[in-house]
Amino acid sequence: MITALSIQNFQSHKSSVLKFDKGVNVITGSSDSGKTAIIRALRWLVWNRPGGDNFRSSWGGDTVVIATTDDNVNISRSKGSAGNLYEINDDPLVGFGTNVPDEVQKVLGIDEINLQQQLDSPFLLSETPGNVAQYFNKIANLDKIDSTTSNINSAIRKINADIKYYQEQVNKYKQELQAYPDLDLIEHTLNRLERKEARLDDMNNQKYKIAQTIQKIQYLDLKIKDVGYIVQWESDVNKLLTSIDSEKQLNKEIDNLQDTLNELSRLQTEITEITAMVKTEGLVDTLLQKYTLLDQMGADADRLESCIDNLTYYDKNLLKMQQNASKLEMQFKTNFPDVCPLCGTPKVKA
Repeated sequence: MITALSIQNFQSHKSSVLKFDKGVNVITGSSDSGKTAIIRALRWLVWNRPGGDNFRSSWGGDTVVIATTDDNVNISRSKGSAGNLYEINDDPLVGFGTNVPDEVQKVLGIDEINLQQQLDSPFLLSETPGNVAQYFNKIANLDKIDSTTSNINSAIRKINADIKYYQEQVNKYKQELQAYPDLDLIEHTLNRLERKEARLDDMNNQKYKIAQTIQKIQYLDLKIKDVGYIVQWESDVNKLLTSIDSEKQLNKEIDNLQDTLNELSRLQTEITEITAMVKTEGLVDTLLQKYTLLDQMGADADRLESCIDNLTYYDKNLLKMQQNASKLEMQFKTNFPDVCPLCGTPKVKA
């Protein structure tokens, strides 16, 4: 059951909310006040009709219709900047085309017999007895029994037709088999021929493999004949290979000897250089002693210069202190009274 209906930007409704109670609910109002638009908005929500945008309000904005059920489920149908979609409790349903999503139909459970427009004929009074019976059967779910019975009968008729067809085919094949009284003998002979054919195929395969082996042997014989003359040179080739190995060994020993000679030459050069350095050892010691003495004298000179700087600094400070003492003494003599204000002793004049 729908307990509330919210309509936004649908025809004359800019923002309307309707609450429904159990029982009969009556919507009243003057002409062109939007009563029919409420039914149209509900039809748009329930059946996704009408299509297009003619029902959307001229002042713009998204067109939204929301129905709330007694189970607190909100079914929303909207069209505008947010897209063209259904929503169930804010979960969007898209890609439905001109149809209504099954989830919406299941929640609302509203059929065409539940809604009538203003100019529709009185409910069921203008219908034939058969249509009225169909409506009531649909309400009581008897239409499902009728459709199921119809489907079962249709399936039974199809099965009976298939049985009749296959029975005719069986009879036809039986008549055709009567024209072959020796069929068992033919089948036995055919099986023997198939076994012989399989054996013949095996023999042909073996024959092919043997032919390939013979071709390989003939090819190898030709290759042996082509290289046969090389065998007579085997002794000379072995001697030549031995000589080559000996030459490689001699070259290796020559290289090692040359490396040794180069190392001896380098050592001789180093010995000569070291001998020359030993001869200048005394001179180097003298120079080192003089350099050490010079370094000490430089350090003493630096300390002496530092002492002179300190002495000059102290002389300047002493002169300034003497000048300040003279000034203070003059100020004392000038400012101190003839009699001491503390003990009353007369000031001694120098």
